Amino acid sequence: MPKQFKTIMRLWWLAMWAVLLAMPVGTFASTSVTHYGITWNFSSDRPTGTFANGEPWVVGPVTVTNITPNPSQSVVGVQNGSMKNPVPGAKHGFDSNPVTMPSTSYDPALNVALSLPITLAGGDNLVSAITVNSYPNFFDTVCVLTVVSSAPPAGSFRPAPYGKDHPVRWNKSQVNFSVLKNLAAVAGAPTKAQVEAKLPALPWWEWSSNYSGGLLSPWRNLAAGNGGDGKPSTYGREIAGKWGEVGLWLNLNNTEADKEKALIQTIQCGIDIWSYATSGGGFYHDGGHKCGRKFPVLVAAVALNDPTLLAFVKSPNIFQEDTQTFIVTQGDVGRSVVSPKVTYDKSHVGMAEWGVRHRWEPEQDDSRWGVDGTPYRHVNWPNMAGPVLAAELMGRKSEWGHPAIFAFAERYATLSGLNGFTKNMWVTHKTGSGTPPIIITPLPNPVIQPSSGYFESAQTVTIATSTSGASIYYTLDGSAPSNTSTLYNGPFTVSSTKTIKAITYDAAATNTSGVVTAQLTFSASPPTFSPAPGGYSTAQNVTLSTTTANSVIRYTTDGNEPTASSAVFNSPIPVSATTTLKAAAFKSGLDASPTSTGVYAIGQLVGSPDWISVGINPPRTEAFVYEYDATPSAGSIDAVVGLAGVNPVVDYTNLACAVRFNNSGKIDVRNGSAYQALVDYPYAAGTTYRVRISVYPKSKTYDVKISANGGSFVELAKGSAFRTEQASLGTINCMGLAAPTGSHSVSNFGVVADRPAQVQGTKSANP
Repeated sequence: MPKQFKTIMRLWWLAMWAVLLAMPVGTFASTSVTHYGITWNFSSDRPTGTFANGEPWVVGPVTVTNITPNPSQSVVGVQNGSMKNPVPGAKHGFDSNPVTMPSTSYDPALNVALSLPITLAGGDNLVSAITVNSYPNFFDTVCVLTVVSSAPPAGSFRPAPYGKDHPVRWNKSQVNFSVLKNLAAVAGAPTKAQVEAKLPALPWWEWSSNYSGGLLSPWRNLAAGNGGDGKPSTYGREIAGKWGEVGLWLNLNNTEADKEKALIQTIQCGIDIWSYATSGGGFYHDGGHKCGRKFPVLVAAVALNDPTLLAFVKSPNIFQEDTQTFIVTQGDVGRSVVSPKVTYDKSHVGMAEWGVRHRWEPEQDDSRWGVDGTPYRHVNWPNMAGPVLAAELMGRKSEWGHPAIFAFAERYATLSGLNGFTKNMWVTHKTGSGTPPIIITPLPNPVIQPSSGYFESAQTVTIATSTSGASIYYTLDGSAPSNTSTLYNGPFTVSSTKTIKAITYDAAATNTSGVVTAQLTFSASPPTFSPAPGGYSTAQNVTLSTTTANSVIRYTTDGNEPTASSAVFNSPIPVSATTTLKAAAFKSGLDASPTSTGVYAIGQLVGSPDWISVGINPPRTEAFVYEYDATPSAGSIDAVVGLAGVNPVVDYTNLACAVRFNNSGKIDVRNGSAYQALVDYPYAAGTTYRVRISVYPKSKTYDVKISANGGSFVELAKGSAFRTEQASLGTINCMGLAAPTGSHSVSNFGVVADRPAQVQGTKSANP
């Protein structure tokens, strides 16, 4: 019996050693995993390990019984939530406190931490957050527990954190360090420790494409100050600065061993950003909110030499840094921009340029260089130049796929200069290397005839170019044309509504013109309204008109679409209460015109995501006082009332003066580039606040006082500067209001006095 027992024990130990030797290095059986302050507890021992950057994996199936810190359901809301296989750009289950767009708001049904235990199979992800009830950085940390079917090879990169597709695709053994340069060090270069502190072993995490998505971004995962200066920030400008510093440092003459940790985490961030953007996320370009994301994807693409990532990163239509930069073409000359912005002339053709929302709102472009014209170019570009320079020093302009951004970097460095480490790298390794400035002269734009309009009969369309040997390509469905679109070979006929877009390519297909658009609509011309839709303190008589002769205008006042049996317009329509007018023109033998909609808000206005505008007549160029009553619908909304020099107001940047009910429950005032207030002023649902704005157009400043329910006035702002984009505005002609979340009713509005007794304010020292 003893011999048999010894034999059995010997065989058992041999079997156990065989199992242990078969497990990858770093694999351990454990009942929990902890990473950056988050612990996942399991119902039984499971094999665990870490990926190349130190993030955890566990072999499934696994049952998670508890997560620390525990999700709370306190008086301040639900916090520290978790999601299984999250998909960005949709509702989330992490924290109920951030007030975002309705489409990306909190949904408790998605918070699996409220219904533990949960069993996860191989291929699942469990993403958990540490959150705090603190605007604007509600998210402290987000960590991902990756569940694998079997232990991955040592050195594997963590699969992408979003969606349901989580295969292990890449390994650090594939990384080609030679894509990095070994340039001489320059003054101001960070240390290895400082760079690594900016790249903790965490997933890159963001949730939505618009600016409010920053409320769902964990500052430890994204911010430029990660572990360095410690300042929490999820703003794109800081993110761009972070990647500029990291990217330039990676190209200094440090050893591969020194670079490895930072390069591995940069690649992992690039994989995560690619996953975010291909799983429903995006980067709506808006000032400096979403810039700085492209460089780590570029590094991942070239270091792994992966065709999927290379094709993705080369697109000029995804990242904010690309959609804000462009080359001025002949088609830009004289095009419409929002007043007081300045359009382009012939001298600008071929110039590299930047626009705050260029790709989708080109009317916001401004040819003026200084802060009076385009302030956000100077907000972004001292930081944005870093990652662009790093990509150029790596010799990766082709892989980046957007020459305009490199040309604009040249222009910015020449006209405004750079700072610190980036400047020293530019002077030493770019300018010093004799790299000539990038000059791109685009081809002249093609000309489409007829250009646009409403037509009653078929039209022969011609497209011409003045470039010898060039080819024209066009589309008829409004999509962007390229050299894979239809080749123009001669005139063609259009007899139904089409959106024609055309572009010219040179013979070598290496240079293009701008895209030209012609909208041919086969219907009656849509009616116009007079006076213009908007908010009015008194009743209005509205007149409708159309340019289509012998047509009949029919209209509705109940919100329904007008039809051939709707009321006929014969005389001005009296509007004495808030009304939605819809009108269309009808003519025998033609399609009905597109419907024109006019919302007339009379008396009390209710803020919503759609802007409401109220004219100020006559426009004011001298000091005046404007007052209104505002009543918020809840104790945490996002609503603004402001004064502008454009009617109608269509965007926050139109407002020179703005008073806001912010989503942290306070009232504040725009002062140059930021909101602030002299006192902490909380608001409550149902309370009516009388707001008094004293405006000084000559000095571009304003004061704000406020009272609650008829009480004493409190000074909220003194000498606040006009919003940065309106810093040169001299005429105020409109009030605008909007509420992306919640609502506020606004009434008793208007100019109450001209030329206030007090002296015109002085600009704040910190606009």
